[in-house]
Amino acid sequence: MTELMGIDVSVHNGTINWEKLASKIGFAILRAGYGMFEFQKDPQFERNYAECKRLGIPVGVYHYSYAKTEGQAKREAEIMLKWLEGKSLELPVYFDIEDKSQNGLGRDILTNMCIEYCTVIENAGFWAGVYANKYWFESLLNKEVLGNKYTCWVAQYSLECTYSGKYDIWQKLSTGKLEGINGNVDIDIMKRDLISDIAKTKNKLEIQVDYLEHYVKWGENLTKIAKKYGTSVNQIVKDNNIQNPNKIFVGQVLLIRKW
Repeated sequence: MTELMGIDVSVHNGTINWEKLASKIGFAILRAGYGMFEFQKDPQFERNYAECKRLGIPVGVYHYSYAKTEGQAKREAEIMLKWLEGKSLELPVYFDIEDKSQNGLGRDILTNMCIEYCTVIENAGFWAGVYANKYWFESLLNKEVLGNKYTCWVAQYSLECTYSGKYDIWQKLSTGKLEGINGNVDIDIMKRDLISDIAKTKNKLEIQVDYLEHYVKWGENLTKIAKKYGTSVNQIVKDNNIQNPNKIFVGQVLLIRKW
């Protein structure tokens, strides 16, 4: 594929005029939020997501991490899945690991945190990836392990990317200027056609996956139903577009994946 130019944005970019941007970019990666709690969702995420969908801009998301342990990374992934309820993505969910509070944890812990986060995301049916700058990938993470398991997005503000590991997106600039955004914006270059690769995976999954119907009975909840069929609550929620996992009703028909 030819290289595709896109942007990544957060609340720090203000209220974006996506109408003006749509013809200038090939994709957008949105900050969904940061940390381990639902209230840490990015205040512009819902609007940015809705506008990208309305205008047909391929979209992915990223999660700024403050995790210090694998357990905390898993919790961050679970919160991300709550933010993504009812949503579909054309690009991966990226674990953004770069905070200075994490850089003394050691290569093994940091790499395992990435794996823990990405495993939860992949188990929910999304593509998962890792974002970090060149120094982090080369000095603080096991770039070979991560590059072989996930899609990587590397930041290096330069005329060219000299990162020696595998990567699919390069964040080349933090001072970009585009009509529709006041101030600077991050500019990204996609080297691999992730949009097509992810679409093919989705189509293959739809062909291979079959479903059975479960009629909700009195006293059942999603946890009991998931255990009965050997699946997860998150998977049932995603397959049935359930907005509130705590509210299901007797007689409701749920689609359960058969693998």
